[in-house]
Amino acid sequence: MDRRNMLPIGQFSQASGLSVTALRHYDAAGVLVPAFVDPVSGYRYFRRDQVRTAQSIRALRQLDIPVEEVRRLLGGDEQELATALGRTCGRPSVGWNGSAPSSTAF
Repeated sequence: MDRRNMLPIGQFSQASGLSVTALRHYDAAGVLVPAFVDPVSGYRYFRRDQVRTAQSIRALRQLDIPVEEVRRLLGGDEQELATALGRTCGRPSVGWNGSAPSSTAF
């Protein structure tokens, strides 16, 4: 393992804008898995190129997209992600669960 390209979880947290707690949660949920976990200490290390993915997760979660949906979107293609973001921003009239939104005005 080349640790020159790795960031320990604390440094990765600062670089990505996600808390250490959130990073542990996303690891457990399979959304953002560390590149290496020390077998003795359990300490997590992330590759520098994972920062962009972490920032995308942060942005999606700030839009209140559920973690399971974030995982699915990150595993899909860019068009699917763009369509989902459009739904979240209120463009199409279909909710996350496939149902039409309520007629209640905000």
